Amino acid sequence: MIRKKHIVTALALVACIGCEQASQKTDSMVRRDAADTEYQALIDKAQALTSPTTFSEPVRHLSELIIIQNLVAESKAVYKDARILHWDDSDVEALESRLQSINQPLALASLDAFSTALDMSLTFKKKKTDVESLPVSDNTLAKQALLTHLKTFNAELDACCVEKITLINRFLSSEKEKYFDVIKLGHNTLHYMGMLIRGEITEQALRNKIASQRHTITELASLSADNQSDAKEHVPD
Repeated sequence: MIRKKHIVTALALVACIGCEQASQKTDSMVRRDAADTEYQALIDKAQALTSPTTFSEPVRHLSELIIIQNLVAESKAVYKDARILHWDDSDVEALESRLQSINQPLALASLDAFSTALDMSLTFKKKKTDVESLPVSDNTLAKQALLTHLKTFNAELDACCVEKITLINRFLSSEKEKYFDVIKLGHNTLHYMGMLIRGEITEQALRNKIASQRHTITELASLSADNQSDAKEHVPD
């Protein structure tokens, strides 16, 4: 009976030691677990912001897409900051691929916003020209009214066009070489509108810039579609 008790006690001790060894994790294991948890939380947040139209209608969802873009960047930094290599980045790659897929429609939307800014600036330029052509006796009050209108014009231009272009450029920068000219044109929106109003550049010159970039984007899209088609044809059965 005493012998049986000794055996049971010995087995219990062995089992207990095994539990302690299993529960004791190294610093790297603890760091990895913490990184995995933080990473997954960020990915879950990003995926929760997506809807059926988030990527198919990106212009309508710029605010959400900016947050998703930031969450993707934060999730990539988790493992880097923890000095962890060889982690599963399939979720990040999937989101990055979807974010990159919206660059073409966003580039066209940037050109649309630039075109809207151009139309608004032409309207303001006409008012400015009309005021400058008034007799001196009527000129003072008209100029004061024009200055008031200028403040409204600047606010409306920023709200309708410049803010949108600035947000879009954040996405296009992921393919900076591909969309460099569109990014540059959008970045210089206010500069070009000022030149237009002052008569330092013509409307047609700016419309030509827009048309040129639209043509380039269309060609890039066509080339990308051809490459994808060729890749599918060369996939072995």
